[in-house]
Amino acid sequence: MKKIQSMIYPFWIIISFFIPIFLMIKLYPNYINNEFPLFTDLTLLLFLPAFFIFSYSLIHLLGNILGSVETINNKLILLIQTFLIFISFIISLNFMEFSLAIRIMLSIVFIITSSPHFIITKILYRKHYSQI
Repeated sequence: MKKIQSMIYPFWIIISFFIPIFLMIKLYPNYINNEFPLFTDLTLLLFLPAFFIFSYSLIHLLGNILGSVETINNKLILLIQTFLIFISFIISLNFMEFSLAIRIMLSIVFIITSSPHFIITKILYRKHYSQI
């Protein structure tokens, strides 16, 4: 049972990279010369969570790398992670061609709906490294 539990975290990280990358490539919202703009708006509903899940995965791995450096404390790592989440929020606003209020609302909704992925990743990370 411990062997299965120790394999969950690496498998989760690999899946967390490749599925969002695939979805971001396939569902990138392209509004130029588009015959079906409504379809592009619908693909945005899958693109943005994939973007935030990918961002959360990168932020998690960066936090692990910074956590291995002994001179950096946990408060600084948390501050860097919060800043990077804010940067990904700002970047996500550029993918949409709506009014600014709708862009902000959609980005907040998708950043909140994607945050359980980050929480699950942290839980799996702690369980994985508590067994080693």
